[in-house]
Amino acid sequence: MEQIDEIKEILIKYSTAEELLDKKLQEIKQEELKSKINDDCSDKSSQEPCKLLNLEEAKLRNSNLIKSLEISKARLRSRSTFSPVEQILQQAIHNYRKKPALSQLPSS
Repeated sequence: MEQIDEIKEILIKYSTAEELLDKKLQEIKQEELKSKINDDCSDKSSQEPCKLLNLEEAKLRNSNLIKSLEISKARLRSRSTFSPVEQILQQAIHNYRKKPALSQLPSS
């Protein structure tokens, strides 16, 4: 009977020690998470303060980003539009290089 009592005491001691270790482990995990968030914020930009966005702020930021990307895309599209004038000028340059005598005016 004494052995059972000793075993119960040992189990109680180890269970309390295990609970303390679990609490310390949770605290360490929380601190690691906080430090990871701080590291991510410091990597981005030192000028802008780091803050976690809520859902509405994130949606607004994303919609503004999409709008600016669409505007940039439209600008690039308008600059790359085909122009027949360029093709005519290129053909004239080609003809001039091919037969430079055509560009000289006859003297009267």
